[in-house]
Amino acid sequence: MCQLLNLSISYTYTEPLKMVLKNNLKEFRHKKNLTQDDLGKSVGVSRQTIISIERYRYKPSLELAMNMAKELNVKIEKLFYFD
Repeated sequence: MCQLLNLSISYTYTEPLKMVLKNNLKEFRHKKNLTQDDLGKSVGVSRQTIISIERYRYKPSLELAMNMAKELNVKIEKLFYFD
């Protein structure tokens, strides 16, 4: 004999967790005495791209983030983090 189970599932809608990518790019760049233009040229992007990243207007690709971390001699997780 087959019995049907009457299951009711309830859930509450919550807002999705909003994580913002932050960075310490300006601080590490200053420690290395690099201008935005110097850093941009060394990683193959424009000064405007570095400005946009520092002002949180542009999220770099993983490749670019890794290149910047390498150029600044810092671990990528110290340079970029989620808040």
